[in-house]
Amino acid sequence: MVDKIKNYIFNKLFFPKVLIIDEPGIIINKSPGYIGKSKFKKRLVFDFEDNLSELQIETKKELGKEKSSDLWYKIGKDLGVNYLIFSGVKKPSRELLPEVLKMIINLINKNGTSIAQDLSFNQNKKTLFLKGKENLVCRKSKESSIYEGIFSGIFSFLIGENIEAKSDCKNCPNECKIVLSPLIKKRYVSKKRFLDEYEKIHFQKTKIKDKNLKSLKEMIQFRKIKIKEMEKFYFDSKVIGVTEPILFKLIVYHFSKTKNSQLLKRSLIKSSEKLASDLFEKINSKKEKIMAIRNMLSSFGWGLPYHIKKEDKVIFYLVNPPIKGNSAFYLAFIINGYINYIYKKNFRLNLIKSKKDLFVFEFHYKLGKEEKKNKKLN
Repeated sequence: MVDKIKNYIFNKLFFPKVLIIDEPGIIINKSPGYIGKSKFKKRLVFDFEDNLSELQIETKKELGKEKSSDLWYKIGKDLGVNYLIFSGVKKPSRELLPEVLKMIINLINKNGTSIAQDLSFNQNKKTLFLKGKENLVCRKSKESSIYEGIFSGIFSFLIGENIEAKSDCKNCPNECKIVLSPLIKKRYVSKKRFLDEYEKIHFQKTKIKDKNLKSLKEMIQFRKIKIKEMEKFYFDSKVIGVTEPILFKLIVYHFSKTKNSQLLKRSLIKSSEKLASDLFEKINSKKEKIMAIRNMLSSFGWGLPYHIKKEDKVIFYLVNPPIKGNSAFYLAFIINGYINYIYKKNFRLNLIKSKKDLFVFEFHYKLGKEEKKNKKLN
């Protein structure tokens, strides 16, 4: 009887969710009520696994294993803490803690994150052991620090004190382990909080609907997006992961803070050029390729994308994007890679402008001699 009451509390009161996926440009995770919070809604976005895995590989090459691990651990820990804050989760009582922890980790696993398929929690010792395989991103990069950080952030928040994590992945991707314990040496205490600006960043006042762009629901209906093994999402042949936009804000913030913005730029442009080549090579015209990318970005929840090509420049507009400020650079670099592939030119990001609920990305490339001559004649 006690277990039934607990299940009711968690399934009906703590984690009831409605996923709104039928509008182009936006994916909403809506909760009618949490413990300690009456209503809450969050925007979600999809991104390709390859963008993050390649970025982690390049980070390790350029910075070395220790500095790379430190960087990704901090990103993960800030993400874990802010994830719970945005969700309205409060520190649970000792009696409810094991069930709260289990439910949160199960939710994370639903997004294709399979590093925590098995867990062992010792409440008295304040230790947590997680075990899984084929985990999103790190199965390719062999860099599990971001997940160490995520679970350290979540566990520390729920326990009420800083608990660090370390991984033990001896046979990646077939066996992944993360250990959390008060005995692990202090690595990083998360202090970044973004709750105050969350609502105005993610839910703008401009109400624009465009029937010419695809929603996530339509992409699933047309089988462009599928769910396959280990609950992983696929866009055609490529794995995609769903996350909160705060991840990209944190990536840009920490790469900038450590003076690695150029590394971030080079890696994202390179990986998105390769993705575009793999995904859109069979589409014939540039116009159709641009439309395919616009529909992809729209269904991934990045806002309503529009495109203009003018001689040596390409302008991308995003209406109601889930990002604000410097976090826009993450998406700008990805779009940069897409247009490099489509137009077979090396564009560079020249300008980012934001106005109310609109982002404008402007990309330029250097005209060749013949192009300059034709421009003068015209």
